[in-house]
Amino acid sequence: MEKTPIREIKPVVVPAQFFVWGPLVAGFISIFPGFFTFVISNMISMMIGMFSGNPFERLSHGPVVVYGVVVFLLSFVACMALLWVKVFKEPGRTTYAISSSLISSTKRGSACLLC
Repeated sequence: MEKTPIREIKPVVVPAQFFVWGPLVAGFISIFPGFFTFVISNMISMMIGMFSGNPFERLSHGPVVVYGVVVFLLSFVACMALLWVKVFKEPGRTTYAISSSLISSTKRGSACLLC
């Protein structure tokens, strides 16, 4: 049996998949840290209002949304960067070798961010 493959194929990157699924996945993942920060920041601001003398003073100002939005945006950008590496850089390390009797795949490197 021959050890050399008949043909080697590299995967093709489809940018449309990144621009459609990337924001959806990153947005879904980023909701959790943003909401967690929103809840914690409002709890802290309520506690500060309680110790300042009037416990209901903080309620008249409304919820603090800024911290949650900032954390959501930072998490969104970080997720989009990691997904960019996954979608555009990782397929370049994979090679599919087609032999007369079998198909095998090899991956170069071991640093996989989102495997």
